[in-house]
Parts: sequence; structure tokens; C-alpha cells
Amino acid sequence: MESSYSPFSKATKSLESSDLEALKDISEGWYVEYKSQPTKPVDIAKSLASFANQYGGYLFFGVKQSGDDLRTAASFEGVSTAEIGTLLDRIRDASSQHSNPEINYIERVIRGPCKAIGLGPESAIVVVEVPSGLQPPYVHSSGRIYRRVGDASSPKHETDRFLLDTLWKRRDRLTQRQKRFISERNPVNRSQGISAWLHLYLFPDPNGRSGDRRISIEDIADAFQKGSMSTKSYSVPMDAVYSSGLGFCARQAGSTEARILGLTAEIRYDGWVSFCVPINVLPANRLSNEYDSLAEFIEILRSSNHQDVPVADLSSLSVSVIALLNQLLHLKDAVQDHRDLYAGFEVSGIQGVIPYVDSSSYLTRIKRFGLPVSHIENHRFPAGDPNIETLVELEYPPYDDSNDLHRAGARSLILAGPLLNLILAVTGATAGVDDIQLEDFRLNRHSSKD
Repeated sequence: MESSYSPFSKATKSLESSDLEALKDISEGWYVEYKSQPTKPVDIAKSLASFANQYGGYLFFGVKQSGDDLRTAASFEGVSTAEIGTLLDRIRDASSQHSNPEINYIERVIRGPCKAIGLGPESAIVVVEVPSGLQPPYVHSSGRIYRRVGDASSPKHETDRFLLDTLWKRRDRLTQRQKRFISERNPVNRSQGISAWLHLYLFPDPNGRSGDRRISIEDIADAFQKGSMSTKSYSVPMDAVYSSGLGFCARQAGSTEARILGLTAEIRYDGWVSFCVPINVLPANRLSNEYDSLAEFIEILRSSNHQDVPVADLSSLSVSVIALLNQLLHLKDAVQDHRDLYAGFEVSGIQGVIPYVDSSSYLTRIKRFGLPVSHIENHRFPAGDPNIETLVELEYPPYDDSNDLHRAGARSLILAGPLLNLILAVTGATAGVDDIQLEDFRLNRHSSKD
């Protein structure tokens, strides 16, 4: 999300020194603030928060404003290039250490010389674009909430209760949008002909930086259909990719009728993601014969007189989740979107069903405590409104340039681990505190295609 106003005809990351000449006609105020020299992080945070709390805007370092009532850019003396590193550190500290929540921004260092604006060869202008924040109010480390005032050069702290309430309502609007996104894509709300589902949804950190470029259909195809070196062995192969609303869909059709929803991934331009994954519910003797613990599991069912109870194959489901998140990581890497993710899910259609995981620790548990049988139709997490406080946080794992496929799988498991723990816990397959190991799901052996 970028500022609604821009003094330029191009994106901040594409600005050149000659573009700054436009500032000679731009007054300081609602959307623009000029600083001739670097300031302390605590002061920079006031400016960042004031823009994030209102309409977004631009902060320029190395630009001196005119002394008249117009307050336009009068000169471009710049900041010494030797000070640029320190200034960028101060901006980062201002965003992360002196604001709650952290403030998203885009920076651009424009180095001289530029004769058109009088910028010297050892000087630079630092441009900081601050979008209108999605999680207001952004509270300064002093405990104050700052906003912009049109006829003032510096941000002012807000005391008006009505305006403060407006900021909270803006945050609530994001929650309402997320709820609509979840509801409209949940297969439980639609007649699809498949009874058991995992609906998994993920939102990027609203205070993080979005990717360097917009997602294209080629990106979706490369991640979910063609398969790169990092996704070929850890992927859910999709039959079709196509545009859909505010983004793209990837669908696993196979022999399924077109009107029946199969395994589907929807990825929006803003980074919101929805995965709808069918859960295989079938008799135990029809589970994959590659499962090492299957024979022992069937014997436990027989001895407990549960041999006729349907079984939910959560090993296959877990492999699918890990593979889908691996493909999502590949997509995020391609567009340089390194934001953390916040996730929630709903598991439906496993009432009266026994969960199965091909894991020795699962067998040990059911031998000691008995077989779990779900008596709830729909398991939801979170139970209340989805937001940063209630969703599970998935930390973006740093990109590894290695072609080692095991390491690629391990990277996706790092992302999936906290989520899988919750999914398996609500279905009774784990005690909720177990560590999930890569070898439990044998990504190199089991197919992810349902």
C-alpha cells in the first residue's frame, strides 16, 4: 500500500535526482515534510507516525524549505554521503523502536551530483515514503499519538477523542475486510460435493514492506504449476492458473467436475492468500500403503473395536500444507516480499472421524490414552476476530540459495511448523505441544496430489 498522494509521476524506488525539482513547487504540510539535516530517531518517529496515522506522506532529508509562507523546497544541500548509513539506521530505529506498532516505509537514497537542483557530488537526498498505516493508531515511544496539521511544519500530538476514535475504527475496518475475505472463500459456506476440508488463510504483516513488484500470472504458474528447482519435489501440482478478482487462482482439477471445488490456492496482489485443501476421509485399509505405521494403526483400530470408523488422513494433509507453503515461499522470493505472515484456519467435516498421522509418537500416544474421535463439526482458529493479536504468526525464513532439496523442504517446514501444530492439535492428532519433524511426513516419498 502506497501513499494516496505523490509529488512525483513515478514510484519512490525509481526516483532520480532530477525528479526532485518538482519539490520547488510543493509546500510542506499534510503530505510533505522537509528536514535539512538528520535528526534523532525519537524525532524522526514523530514524523513517520504522523504520516502513518493519517493519509501517508513523504519525509525528505537534505532539503531546506523556503523561509516564506509557501514553505516549498528552497535548496537541496543534501546530507553528507558519509552520514547516510547512520541516517538509515536512525530511520529504522525510529520505525521499530519508537513506534508501536512498527511503521512501514519505503526509502530511496538519491546521490549527487545533480546540477539541476544544486546537489553536490558528496551529498545525497534521502526520501522516505510512509503509507497510510493499516494498524493505527501508531503510538510514539513518548506515549503520544501524532498527526499532521496542514499549516504546520512539524507533527502535533493528538488529544481530540473523536479523532482518536477514528484511528481505531480504521484498524477495525481491516479486521472486517479480513472476515469478509475468509467467509467468501470458505468452502464450508458453499455446496462443493466434498465433505471434509481445511480452509487455510494467510495475511502478510500489515506493517511490513510489500514486494518489489506486482505478482504476475507467470509468477503463479512458476510457483504452483511449472515447478522450479526448489518446488518440484515439494509441491502440490496444479492443473490450471488464471486471474480471479484482485489476484490469481491455481486449481487442482484432475477428473473433478468443474463445478466442484478441488484443491485451490488464491493469491491476491496485496499478498492475502487462501488455500482450500480437501481432507481424505476413508476406511483405514484404503490409506496409502507407503505409511510405515499403517499396519500397527489398523491393529489398534481392530483391538479397540473401531475398525469401521472412518479415518482422516492428516499425514497427506500435512504434506499438502508444507508443499503449498513451500510454493508460496517461492512466490514471495520471486517478488521480494519478505513479510511475515499471520494465519488462521478452519477444519470441517471430520465429526465422528479418527485422525491418522504416520508417526511413531502418534501411535505411542493412542496406545496409552486411546483413540481420539472428533465430536465437533468445525474447528476454527482463531475462534474470534482475525487480527495480529489472535492469528498465529509465521516468521518468514531467510532465503537459502542452495539447490539442496532437503533444505528447501526444511525451510517450508519452519514456516509451516507452528501452523501444523495447531491444526493437528485441534483434530486430536497431537497433544498440542509436540515438535513436528520433517521425517514424520516423508516429503520425498509421499505424493501431495489428492
